[in-house]
Formats: sequence, structure tokens, C-alpha cells
Amino acid sequence: MSNTTLEDSVKAVMGDDELLTAGAYKVSWKTFTSSRVDTTALKKALPDIAAQFTKQTTARRFSIN
Repeated sequence: MSNTTLEDSVKAVMGDDELLTAGAYKVSWKTFTSSRVDTTALKKALPDIAAQFTKQTTARRFSIN
């Protein structure tokens, strides 16, 4: 079983839960938000107004400790 397949299986079990304890392991798959510059729009605009073209994305971070 590949790491990706195993990771997908664990995520399927977790569903919307952000934390899972499995024996001595703590698995987390947390939602986070980040802001990134939209480089396509930035190329069309001036660098000093780059903040106007910053968009937020939301994702979940998966880790096993």
C-alpha cells in the first residue's frame, strides 16, 4: 500500500475530525487559511498595489506525530 493510499484511508476514517489518536500516534488533519499573491493579476498591475490582489485559500494540514 502506498503512502498516498494509506494517507487517503486515514483521512476517510477521520472525516471532518481534525485529530485522531491511534495508540501512541496522534494524527492531525487541520484546516488552515493562507493568503497568497495572485501573480497573474500582479503582472498586470503595479507592484505597490499587490495587496489588492491577495486572495485567501483554505486547506487542511495532515500530520502524524
